[in-house]
Amino acid sequence: MKARIQNLIDDIRANRPLCLGLTLAVFLFALFSLGLMQGWSAMGYSYQFDYNTLGRCGLAIRHGTNIYNSHWDYRQYGNHCGNWSSLPGICLLLGTPISFLSPDLGFWVMNVVYLLCQLAVLIMFGLKLRPTFEGKWRTEDYVAFAGLGFFFPMFIIYVLGQYHMLVVLALGLILYSERTILWGFLLSAMGKPMLAPGVLALLIGRRWRTVAILGVVCALAYVPWVVLDYNVVRGLHFGSNRNWMLFYGNASSVAKFSVHHWNQEMGWSKVFEDLFPPLTNLAVRQGMALTMLAGSAWLAWKGKLREAFCVVALIYLTSQGRSHEYHLTLYVPLLAYLYTREDGAYRTRWTVALILLAACPTVFPLFKWIYGYPENLVSTDRLIQLNRPLHWFYLVQKPIVSLLTFGTIVAKDGFGVSRTS
Repeated sequence: MKARIQNLIDDIRANRPLCLGLTLAVFLFALFSLGLMQGWSAMGYSYQFDYNTLGRCGLAIRHGTNIYNSHWDYRQYGNHCGNWSSLPGICLLLGTPISFLSPDLGFWVMNVVYLLCQLAVLIMFGLKLRPTFEGKWRTEDYVAFAGLGFFFPMFIIYVLGQYHMLVVLALGLILYSERTILWGFLLSAMGKPMLAPGVLALLIGRRWRTVAILGVVCALAYVPWVVLDYNVVRGLHFGSNRNWMLFYGNASSVAKFSVHHWNQEMGWSKVFEDLFPPLTNLAVRQGMALTMLAGSAWLAWKGKLREAFCVVALIYLTSQGRSHEYHLTLYVPLLAYLYTREDGAYRTRWTVALILLAACPTVFPLFKWIYGYPENLVSTDRLIQLNRPLHWFYLVQKPIVSLLTFGTIVAKDGFGVSRTS
């Protein structure tokens, strides 16, 4: 075991682009720890917001109270938190142990875990990268891993304490190897099931065992919360869980619609919100999602299963009603996998450009630097009044990456690739 660890360390040291990426990832975490760069994002001052949600539902599990009302029952926990609830599985497995720690300590413990998740993803794919035949690393390799390391949406993960990072690790496991596909889907199912459309690709790829195990685990993890209810008088008993249905309805609504002119959001729903009425906006995005789902199925049929999983992640990034900056961290394993693929098809300047476009901050700070506008915005109406073209660029800057990445994958792996077993 000791020898294997030493060999891993030696391999990392020999991989200079990877070392650069790891160093910059730690540097970004250090900038957050020092309280710097908060004004670089519309979400930069939402400190601990999502973490407190997780800790509160963990307290509800421990004390046998309603997890969906935990924001009211444990208002003394943490500095602030909205009325959003977490999935029961993540409350049980992660929220419960974290709730034994003080809010501040738990927040930092989880952020260290999220940093380690990013480092693990970088190592998994960075070690697949090899120098050129001359034994030299390309300039593009350094730039690519610099972007994957200093990936600004990770900063927002830390600000919020957002466990979305677990899905990033899940996608990394799905794309890493055959042996880790199942574990990645299981982690996503228990944390945030946003990679669920990947089951279609699994079915087309004839991964019957993986689908069967996922079905059993998900049934055990979710069905009890639907058919069982709890109160102090009756204890645990069978019956339709009204709270679960309310939670499911709320989650479904968030997946469909955004909050009009809320500056924290970015995504196609925001791009379209002033162009179409809400239902038309939803229909357009659902059409885009169905197109990507069809593309994922096509890639799976052609034997490009991992590329199909990449497109599955893009479905979420394209169709989600409320898209936040931290969601963009899904691009870390996605683009790292493509760039380090053994055939070198994506080891190009174009892929590097996609990495940098996903990794860089938005143009949001320009509103403060140019116009002196406050950081803690709650509406974009003022931004539109100040500079409509800049605001439009802010809206389109990140969503466009999903279409560019989808087009790149389809062009390289969808056309002219014969079906393999």
